[in-house]
Amino acid sequence: MAAPGRATALSELPPPPSGCLADPAPIAPPAQLVPVADAAARDPLGVLLSADGRWASAEAGRGSIPNPISVVAPDGTRVPLGPRLDGNLGSVWPDGAGGVWWLEVPDGSTSVMLVHGQPGGQQRRYVSVPHPARGRAAPCCPTSAGAHRCWAPQSAAFKIDNGQAELVVPGPIAGGAVRADGRGWVLADGRLVALDRGRVLGPVIDAGAGRDVDVPVVVQLARGVAPTALALPRAQLASDQLGRAIVVSDGTDGCGR
Repeated sequence: MAAPGRATALSELPPPPSGCLADPAPIAPPAQLVPVADAAARDPLGVLLSADGRWASAEAGRGSIPNPISVVAPDGTRVPLGPRLDGNLGSVWPDGAGGVWWLEVPDGSTSVMLVHGQPGGQQRRYVSVPHPARGRAAPCCPTSAGAHRCWAPQSAAFKIDNGQAELVVPGPIAGGAVRADGRGWVLADGRLVALDRGRVLGPVIDAGAGRDVDVPVVVQLARGVAPTALALPRAQLASDQLGRAIVVSDGTDGCGR
């Protein structure tokens, strides 16, 4: 007995969209994913700090010390960084020299305090400033060890210094990374922007009017888009062990979308 619809099943497929390339040449070797910090997912804080597997942990408070924060090495060794006094376990960000930064925002406060936790439990607490992005997403602080800066996602990038929050890069900000020497980058309004100690050097990757194009990077490269002109949908930013910027942009949508 002949199967119903056999003629339709055997007909030619529709032609692919004009912008879709069949089996393009590989741009680079495939990425290899290596698990480095499985325990971070089970920690109340559990923030990965570096590509070598260091992560920030928050243990239960002991006695009068609330929310002690430490850095955990891949071998399980813990280095204390001191307590977080506002009682909120928000994100922390590496300083590029073994310590981390975080922001403390007491409940009901309109101010924010930048805190630098260093190995051994030493801390430096800066003068509180009016919250530069009150009501927005939790700010992030990708910052060097010798300077103090605060980047506020979905608002703008600010530098916090001497009790003032100074605008550095207008937003929206998706993330950033700053090396110990003060050089760094932020993802600002779909662009990768280079910085030097709070001074804007200019865009490194900028798609111009096409910054909002939701096309996977691999498809853009296959179409001949220059790396410096890529759109970066849903991008994230980090730095590698050599202090270079790593931009990860996801997306597996098909061609022609």
